[in-house]
Amino acid sequence: MLSKLAFFFTGTLKRQLISGVAIVHAVLMALFVWDLTVRQKSMLLERQIDHAQALSQSISTSSSGWVAAKDYNGLQEIITAQSRYPELFYAIILDTEGKIIAHSDTNYIGKYMTGLPKKFQPDLLSRNAKLVDAVNPIILADTPLGWVRVGLGQVKTAKRLKQITIDGILYTLFAILIGSMLAVIMSNHLTRKLRKIKECADSIEEGHISSRAIVKGRDEISHVAIAFNTMLDRLNGAKAVVDSAKDKYEKLLNLASDGIFILNMDGKLIEYSQEVKRLLGYSDTELKKLYVYDWDVNHTKEEALIHIKNTPTEPFSFETEHRRKDGSVYSAAITVVKINLNGKDYIYASTRDITDKKQTEQKLENEVSIRTQELELAKKEAEQANQAKSQFLANMSHEIRTPMNGVIGMTDLALKKHTIEEKDEYIKKANLSATNLLGIINDILDFSKVESGIMELESIEFDLEQVIKEVNSLINYSAMKKNLSLIYRHNQSLCSHYFGDSLRLKQILTNLISNAIKFTPSSGVIEVNFELIETIETRTKLQFLVKDTGLGISEKNKAHIFDEFKQADNATTRKFGGTGLGLSITKRLVELMGGEIWVNSEENKGSEFYFTIWLNKIVESEHSNDNPVIQIEEAIKQLQGKTILLVEDNEINRELAFELLDMNGMKVETAENGQEALDILDSTIVDMILMDCQMPIMSGYQATKKIRENEKYQDPVIIALSANAMKQDIETCLDFGMNDHIAKPINPETMLITMAKWIKP
Repeated sequence: MLSKLAFFFTGTLKRQLISGVAIVHAVLMALFVWDLTVRQKSMLLERQIDHAQALSQSISTSSSGWVAAKDYNGLQEIITAQSRYPELFYAIILDTEGKIIAHSDTNYIGKYMTGLPKKFQPDLLSRNAKLVDAVNPIILADTPLGWVRVGLGQVKTAKRLKQITIDGILYTLFAILIGSMLAVIMSNHLTRKLRKIKECADSIEEGHISSRAIVKGRDEISHVAIAFNTMLDRLNGAKAVVDSAKDKYEKLLNLASDGIFILNMDGKLIEYSQEVKRLLGYSDTELKKLYVYDWDVNHTKEEALIHIKNTPTEPFSFETEHRRKDGSVYSAAITVVKINLNGKDYIYASTRDITDKKQTEQKLENEVSIRTQELELAKKEAEQANQAKSQFLANMSHEIRTPMNGVIGMTDLALKKHTIEEKDEYIKKANLSATNLLGIINDILDFSKVESGIMELESIEFDLEQVIKEVNSLINYSAMKKNLSLIYRHNQSLCSHYFGDSLRLKQILTNLISNAIKFTPSSGVIEVNFELIETIETRTKLQFLVKDTGLGISEKNKAHIFDEFKQADNATTRKFGGTGLGLSITKRLVELMGGEIWVNSEENKGSEFYFTIWLNKIVESEHSNDNPVIQIEEAIKQLQGKTILLVEDNEINRELAFELLDMNGMKVETAENGQEALDILDSTIVDMILMDCQMPIMSGYQATKKIRENEKYQDPVIIALSANAMKQDIETCLDFGMNDHIAKPINPETMLITMAKWIKP
């Protein structure tokens, strides 16, 4: 064996050189590969150790606040985020007693671990070819809170070392072959490249991981240098990942919507997030010098220290105001909790700017206050209205029952008496009571029309003097009974004829004069004046005055004299009666006629009611008597001998109408429904039909429609005779083909005059 080896070291120089260079080269390459492998193994192991310690340090730094706040969900999120770290076997967060409070494998949470260092300082628990186990303490404000334990595997490192060894052997064999051929040339070249690699390795060993081996060529040593550089690049990449992760966790903390800060028991700011810095506007250097009472507006130093001392160990929230560096103040919501770290207390707090929220709440409170006041006022007004309506209903019950009692009582007495004189007297009184009852009902209906907005005025030609005469005929008897003087005065500039609603004007005057009669003692004077105030083209403004020497109205009651359901007082209601709607309806009617109404009055000195209205003036020269007003005597004369078909299902109403028509000289046929009316018309010619609207079997509407559709009935005059007297009811009758409308209860004169309008003389 030795003889064979001696062959390579003896002989020619070429052989010796080639053999020597080859053997030396082989040995050197083997040693280099071995050395490189050992170094790489050591370096990779040290890198894993560095990674494990850096990762544990990063987790310790980012989790200190969460451990202090005992936010285990937040800690678990931090651990879960490490799952992307290469070769991570486990990442664990433990408290000071070794209890696992966060683990990459959640099945271990709550268990205890042993083998932790006795002192709170970074340590390497184990290092071998399979695993690097590093531990790092969690310390906040010099107080240990627990441990972070990280385990990194060595599987990839072992594979990489194996590959390096194989590559080294291959490179060595290849180098021997090439070196034998180029021994002399490659000796210097090889020495130079090895020197560069060694220099790079030394630099890296000193911690300069950015160093690179700059070796040109394509030989094995050059490839080793390239692999070496590639390994260094990967090491730098891994470090960048660690640095990025650390920066990310710090950003997550600083990007929290709430500012987070920690105080010691003296109120000094120990730690803080970037949100706190943004809210207060101080630099980092300035913040480190501040105490909580430097920015809290609502608490002095003494008060702040008392509050800090009394801070509970459970989260507690309150609101205060903070002053920024520029002097501006904002509202802040604070949540604080006292934490104890190794026997030392700290205040952990979160803060949020709630200025906009406070302003919105204040605005809402103001609006609620305003709405509350409005509701209280509306409630008060509603209660007053309800009280007034309740009083009105009580009055109305009395007013309706009084004439109704007269009707029932007088008709009952008339039935029991035998002499004609007694019967006539009782019937007259019953009729008067019924008339009063109808007036009350009309007041209610008029008020209902005005309230619902369906009251509409007519515009027909009328004689003002005739209206005054009709008003006087209605109320003169009442004035005479109380021995009152009723005086009418008007200026000479008034013309006689106007266009307007004479019925409503008559109603206004009747209401006002009736009130004057009611409240004026016997032997008093009532004066009615009317005069021309203004004329604009054909429109004329008239002013009326109803003046009395009666009881007068107090200042207090004058303010409500035209309100619904109100009279002077309850005593007045009981003494004089009335619905309390008359003046309210009067005011609405005056306003509908474009005018206004007011009163001047003193108690015990009488009252003066003024009102104005607008009418359309008719020039006397243009006035025509083509359509003269039919008087009752003329109407009766025109109707005598005419045949009237009365269609009415109510027996009493049918008998009443029959007697009224018969006693005024008319021939009357009767039917109880629309079908009977059609049967009669098949064999009888009539001059007029008085048609009730609502009847069984066939209504008046249906019967009228059939009559108009059939020429054999010769298109007779049909007048509705109905208790439905609203405007829409009258329009419905006309739409179905009726010529006119007579309202129930029947006024004999109105009924006869209306009928006469449609009968040719």
